Amino acid sequence: MTELPQWAVERAKELAAMWNDPGQEAAIARALAEAAGPKWQPIETAPKDTVVLTDCGTAMHYAGQWFLCTAGGAVPSCADWGREVSEISPSVWAPLPAAPEVG
Repeated sequence: MTELPQWAVERAKELAAMWNDPGQEAAIARALAEAAGPKWQPIETAPKDTVVLTDCGTAMHYAGQWFLCTAGGAVPSCADWGREVSEISPSVWAPLPAAPEVG
């Protein structure tokens, strides 16, 4: 169980013992860590070709700058607030979670 948060490893041990299934500790720890949410990383490591979640909101990198955008990548106009685009300076990023299935 490497590179998993210690809290997830410890809780997985407790749950596996409670369920009398110690062979499932690694799978339980992975599931707990994934359910906890995004893993924040320095903005310098963010991909420049896709929409990501930042500490400023959903954003994309274009022409050397970060801009707020929709999950689909559209950059809205902020002319109502006296700015043409929503330029931001995020410090961390995480991948966007998968969209929920609608049905």
